[in-house]
Amino acid sequence: MGVELESLTGWTPQGPPVTHTGFPDSPARRPRLLRRIRSPHPHLRSVPVLRPRRRANPSPDPNGAIVGAPTGTAPQSNSPLTGRSLLGAALVVVAVGLVLAAHRAAVTPSGSPVVVLATDVRAGSTLRAEDLLLVRLDLPEEVTAVPAEDAAGLIGAGMARDGERGTVLTPSDIEPAGGGLARSVRVSLATDPERTPGGLRPGMRVDILSTDVEEGRTELIVSGASITQATVAGDESIGSSGPTLVELAVPDPLTAAAVVDASVRHEVTLVLPPGSSGPVTAGTSGAEASGAETGGAETGGAEAGGAEASGAETGGSNG
Repeated sequence: MGVELESLTGWTPQGPPVTHTGFPDSPARRPRLLRRIRSPHPHLRSVPVLRPRRRANPSPDPNGAIVGAPTGTAPQSNSPLTGRSLLGAALVVVAVGLVLAAHRAAVTPSGSPVVVLATDVRAGSTLRAEDLLLVRLDLPEEVTAVPAEDAAGLIGAGMARDGERGTVLTPSDIEPAGGGLARSVRVSLATDPERTPGGLRPGMRVDILSTDVEEGRTELIVSGASITQATVAGDESIGSSGPTLVELAVPDPLTAAAVVDASVRHEVTLVLPPGSSGPVTAGTSGAEASGAETGGAETGGAEAGGAEASGAETGGSNG
């Protein structure tokens, strides 16, 4: 158009040539009419001069927003992390580590693994694998429990006393495999309080004395018999006025018959041997000691009226 005007009138319109190419079809981006330039020649029509709309350059805003940016676009910041941000992240990591450590300490039990009873076991019984359980416990220093590494050696050993489920096993509770207590016979005996030491408990060993009041003679029947149970008739504590019921482990049935005969014919007294203030230690067999010191039930039976009389009375009671 500018070329045609120049060829006719010799006048060139101001501004760049008008073209509509390159503008999108959006109403917001269409070229707008800035002004009209009137031709000095009356026979020529006014020539519009069109200029494209210029986009405003985005300028920073004091509040952090970008003026002139398209709506719906969030501003992005490329500023590096500050020292305060790094310190906060480090504190969060340390706090999480402390929480995990405290949780691990609360869940994990302390102490060393020891052997406890998984079932109720009577004195003289042979321990089986299902009777043992490994538990991690924090025990006092004065308690000597059987460690977990010795659990395999307990299978086949005998119990020196009655043990309930959950009892922590100590070396004094164990009779060696094939020991005298595992082959022993248990016999019950009722004694008067004045003839029974106080503080008897399972695992201790006592000597059994028989006193013939008519002849005024006292003899040793069994030495080192193991106590498997001790209670007071009508009361749970030892030391009251009632008779003391004691369950003993003796080496054989003949010795058990001699103990029963002495309890019927004579007065029976229980005596604590020297060094027997606590439960017997593992490896000590009272049955073997009684046979060595007294010669078995034959000695007691002979002095009490002969082994034949004792056997006859025992047989009559059975009949």
